[in-house]
Amino acid sequence: MSSDGIPNGVVAKSMADFLTLLPYGVGLIIAVLDAQLDHQEAPSRFSDARAKIGPERVEYYWKKGEADVEAEVDGRANYLYWLQETFGLQAASDPVTLILVALESRPNFDEWVASFE
Repeated sequence: MSSDGIPNGVVAKSMADFLTLLPYGVGLIIAVLDAQLDHQEAPSRFSDARAKIGPERVEYYWKKGEADVEAEVDGRANYLYWLQETFGLQAASDPVTLILVALESRPNFDEWVASFE
């Protein structure tokens, strides 16, 4: 999400799912949230986030995430090794669908957050 907290939403149904999204970097998560918000605001223009975030954009974020991680830590390869060895998990094979399923699980996220105020 941006510094304004928009867009926001539940992006994974479990911690395991969330960990499998991280190799793509937060850019992909934000892009899917943005695309889904666009769909909600203009459903006739976009069927859902998949209409804006196709395989080529996922690949872009995969490569960008690799560059970002390589610059900050020992690299994505080490994260993926840890993820596999520790939890038996791999990077999400379809991160866009994973995020969309999570968003659908809590469609009224803003209302839920407001209930704690």
